[in-house]
Amino acid sequence: MDIFCKEIISLLFSIITFIILKRFEAKPSIIFGSPYNSLFNIDKNLKFQINTIFISNVGNKGAEDIQLFFGAKPDFITISPQIDYTTKTIDNKETFCVHIPFLSAKDSFLLQIFSWKSAPEYPNIKCKNGKIRRFPIEPQPVYPKIFTFIGAILSILGFALLIYFLLSLIILLLNK
Repeated sequence: MDIFCKEIISLLFSIITFIILKRFEAKPSIIFGSPYNSLFNIDKNLKFQINTIFISNVGNKGAEDIQLFFGAKPDFITISPQIDYTTKTIDNKETFCVHIPFLSAKDSFLLQIFSWKSAPEYPNIKCKNGKIRRFPIEPQPVYPKIFTFIGAILSILGFALLIYFLLSLIILLLNK
């Protein structure tokens, strides 16, 4: 068994290195959310709806072929800042697609949809080489700085106390 000990350790080290490198590999990560929506009821038959969708690549690598699928074609679309995009209708004018060919790392854009015929639904988003998750954009409470400071101090003291107890336990077990 001692003959293969070095080879086994080398193999295990290689596998662990591979797993760590795959874990920290640069890849795109798309988040999206809706900061605000507005619905205006002008009349029984006349409704205006404005939806806004924030899309950002928070990963370390550019995202390719981002596609946003809507249930119906919106009346107007604006994207800011201006980026290259194409639109197309799929499935006999039932599904509408906005295609963004490339979104670089740490880049984002705002898609605004204006519609009066039908209310656009939240899109399904696909990306060729990255994961996608919805990011809830909600109002958050802002606490006074003294509360944040006290919370940080208590967290540091609690961590120091945990380390102290662990070291005391190790010393107690080693002295026996």
